[in-house]
Amino acid sequence: MSKGTIAVIGTRTPGPEVECGIHNLVGILQSRGYTISTGFASGVDQAAAFAAYPGPLELYLPWDGYEAPALRELQQINSNVTITIYDPKIHQEWAQSVWQYHPAAVRLRRGAFALHARNFGIVENKRLVVAFPGNKPGGGGTGQGMRICGALGIPLITRVVGLPCWDFDELTRVVLTELGELR
Repeated sequence: MSKGTIAVIGTRTPGPEVECGIHNLVGILQSRGYTISTGFASGVDQAAAFAAYPGPLELYLPWDGYEAPALRELQQINSNVTITIYDPKIHQEWAQSVWQYHPAAVRLRRGAFALHARNFGIVENKRLVVAFPGNKPGGGGTGQGMRICGALGIPLITRVVGLPCWDFDELTRVVLTELGELR
């Protein structure tokens, strides 16, 4: 039985040190009974997804066939994956979130709109979101996920990729304390 779902979102260019830290963090969370949720973009999302083996994993994809080669590889090693694909007819609230929280929604093309809409699914109703944004203006998709967290009152822990003083032991303590696992 899962203690709840933790979303892990972030930049597509985290670097090996950050990917290693995410792998360790996800392993600790799953060993304590948490499900992991992510969007499966390259970088942070895929690092979290592959680290989630063998525990439960929720993937939120913007369209069918998204990151297909990596998804096939993941499904070969983890059979405990639930996949939700954004469908504007079904996920109207997801689409509405783009109009509400994206600073330039009117300029988004169909693919970018779907990517941002699926961010709502990734973070909606999650116990906690751990975000690793890069230095993209507005935060890209990670920024959209973070804005949704703020609007929905979902607890958010952020570590900006590229800043010095990465300490994943400290991040793990912060995350576990937020979850009530440490006092």
